[in-house]
Amino acid sequence: MLRRLTLVVVVLAVLAAAAEYGSRRVAESELAARGRRATGAQSATASVAPFPFLYHLVGRADVPEIDLHMYGVPVTLLRLDHVDVSLADVGVSRSDLFRQRRVRVTSISRASLSATMTAANLSSATGATVAISSTGQVTAEVGGISAQASLTITSQHVLVLSAAGRALLRIDLAANRLMPGCSMSLAFSSDAATATCVMSPVPPSVLAAVQR
Repeated sequence: MLRRLTLVVVVLAVLAAAAEYGSRRVAESELAARGRRATGAQSATASVAPFPFLYHLVGRADVPEIDLHMYGVPVTLLRLDHVDVSLADVGVSRSDLFRQRRVRVTSISRASLSATMTAANLSSATGATVAISSTGQVTAEVGGISAQASLTITSQHVLVLSAAGRALLRIDLAANRLMPGCSMSLAFSSDAATATCVMSPVPPSVLAAVQR
């Protein structure tokens, strides 16, 4: 009797693990595809946290965290190296997932975004040879002449690269659907810069982007 009960428990555990894995894979694959379509990225991945995913989905109809990672994201003339979006307290339709095997996001409480551009990305967009130090020093070589440059955010979400008194690049990062008009700040690392912002409440454009 004990052996039979143990076998039943093991079988149920295996079935539960399989359901957890299958549902998570469906959700992550669909969300990654939506992130790629919304941003025009070359590739994208998604992860849903925490384990167990089905406990939160069935019991509360929400997911504590969804992370989207998009690579090679175009914003007009500039191609960003990668864009990471973290969504917190995400409401999800249980019926759509189980009946139609699709993820329908119904609400998002908070979102944080980071958009990273490398010196190579900026060089390709401007035709200049751009270098970035971890301290935020930027140089741009134009026509064989190297000059001190600046990389800043103006008007909350407009990226401006200037050198020798003129703008080499002016890009509104909010032109991308997953990067709406939030107030961005800029941080530097070796050969790269990252624009970040936090959105709460989350703009309708972000919700719409992960719904399709």
